[in-house]
Amino acid sequence: MKYLTLLTFCVALLFSTLINAQSVEPAENVDNNIFQFEIETSYTKQEKGIEKMESFTIPNLMLRYGLTNAIELQASAPLVKEKLHSNNTLVHTNHLVDDIQLGIQYELFKEKKLLPQTAFMVRTVIPSSNASFERLSYITALNFTNNITEKLSLNYNLGTLFNRNETTLGYYIFNVSYAPNKFHYFIENSAEVAYNHKAFQNICVGFGIDISSNFTIDFSTTNGLNHNLFAAGAIFIYNFKI
Repeated sequence: MKYLTLLTFCVALLFSTLINAQSVEPAENVDNNIFQFEIETSYTKQEKGIEKMESFTIPNLMLRYGLTNAIELQASAPLVKEKLHSNNTLVHTNHLVDDIQLGIQYELFKEKKLLPQTAFMVRTVIPSSNASFERLSYITALNFTNNITEKLSLNYNLGTLFNRNETTLGYYIFNVSYAPNKFHYFIENSAEVAYNHKAFQNICVGFGIDISSNFTIDFSTTNGLNHNLFAAGAIFIYNFKI
C-alpha cells in the first residue's frame, strides 16, 4: 500500500509538471524560419499527507521552429532532479531526463474583432526510458489569444492529456498579460481536471523584461489554491532567423 501511494503521488506530480512547466501557450506561432530557445529552470514542492516531493528542473529546454507562418514545430526535453521525503525523512533522490515532448501547432484563425486568434496544438509525450508505442501519451489543446488593447492581452488554453495507463486529464490555463514598455506583467490561473476527482487549481504571478528584440527573461511563482503546491522559476527566451 505504501508503494502504491508513492506511485500515485509521483504520477500526480509528473502530470502537474507536464502541464505547468511552461506558462500559457500563445496562439501566435513563431514566424517562418525563426528558431526559438526557451530555457526554464524551476523548483516545485508538492505535499500530500506525510509525503513531500521536491523537484528541480535544471533545465527544461523547449525548442520552437516556424516551419511556415501557420505551422510551428515544438520539442522539449527537461532534466530533473527529484527528492522524495516521507515523515521528514529523505526516501530517495533521483536524477533523470523527464518525458520528451514532440509536437506541432497549426494556426486555425487570425484574430478578428471578438474572434480570438486560434491555434490547434498536439504533442506526443515519449517516456525517457522503456519507450514504446503502448506507453505514449498525447496532449491536445486549443490555444487562444485576444489583444484587448495594444498593451493588454488575454491568452488561454483548453487541453487534454491522454494517457494509455492512467486517468485522462483535462486542463485549462487563463493568462492576463500587460506590457506597458520593455517590462511585462502577468497573472495566470490554471486547473487540471480528472474524472471523479476534484480539480487542482493554481494561481501564478510573474513579470519579465525584454532585454532586446529577440531576448526575453520571465520570472514567476505558482501556488496551489486548493492543494499544497509551490513552484518558482525563470525562463530565458531567445530566437533568431535561420
